[in-house]
Amino acid sequence: DVSPNELAAEGHLDRGVRRAIALGMNPVDAIRAASLLPARRLRRRNLGAIAPGFSADIIVLNDLSTFNVHLTVASGNIVARDGAMVKPAHSAIQPPAGATHSVHLASTHASDFVPGWLNSAEVPIITERGKGMRRLKQHEEFANWRTDPDLALVTVWHRHGHNANTFTTLIAGTGLREGALASTYAHDCHNLIVIGRDAADMATAANALIASGGGYVAVASGEVRALAALPVGGILAEKPVAELAQDFDAFVEAARIQGVNNDPITLLSSLPLPVSPGFRPTDMGLVDVAKQKFVKKG
Repeated sequence: DVSPNELAAEGHLDRGVRRAIALGMNPVDAIRAASLLPARRLRRRNLGAIAPGFSADIIVLNDLSTFNVHLTVASGNIVARDGAMVKPAHSAIQPPAGATHSVHLASTHASDFVPGWLNSAEVPIITERGKGMRRLKQHEEFANWRTDPDLALVTVWHRHGHNANTFTTLIAGTGLREGALASTYAHDCHNLIVIGRDAADMATAANALIASGGGYVAVASGEVRALAALPVGGILAEKPVAELAQDFDAFVEAARIQGVNNDPITLLSSLPLPVSPGFRPTDMGLVDVAKQKFVKKG
């Protein structure tokens, strides 16, 4: 779950090795922990070491203590030098046609994001601590939730074409001040999740991902401010990592401008995961994970 912008800026396993060394681990032990030991655990006897009979996957370092990689060799071929690919990498397998049409939803409208059940006397709210209940005054109506700047709507839509499930509730503590954010990269079902302060912007965000085949999008005042498209299954892209990283940086910046406190990628990706503690929104309803029961069904 390393996003493309983090991957391009900081690396992946190499970042872990550098951090381990910086925290005091012996460099040889850190490298072994990222190569030979996991290969043994996976019973890949031809990986993880430089020895006869092993695959010629080798890195050449400029400096051991800082783990600065000079050359990367894969299967005996130099594929990267000083942090840059020698030639572009292309997958040998093309995604099946169905994978690029995985968001099976019709266009949404603002009214789709305004559930009547939130007029009930006691409203479950997803909070930073996981869950909470807020009792509305007798004369309060659903529309009044917007008077609290700490609240936003969150909607999860089933997008895989098996049913028309959708559910909306309230969330507190995201920091979102305006517009909407949406993604199809949402563990584990990878349904469409939309968070917003404005129902019309939520519809615009959902429709942008329906049109693009999935990804991450930020919308404000009816305008798409940033879109990182993931058209393959709604979770992958065919762009080079460097280009996709720029799209992700633009999305993160747009979310920051709209007020989101923390990493918006983590927020959208992990919020609908119904095995994490607290209240979790799913396309079937709001789940109290600890009790393994629905707080409210869709």
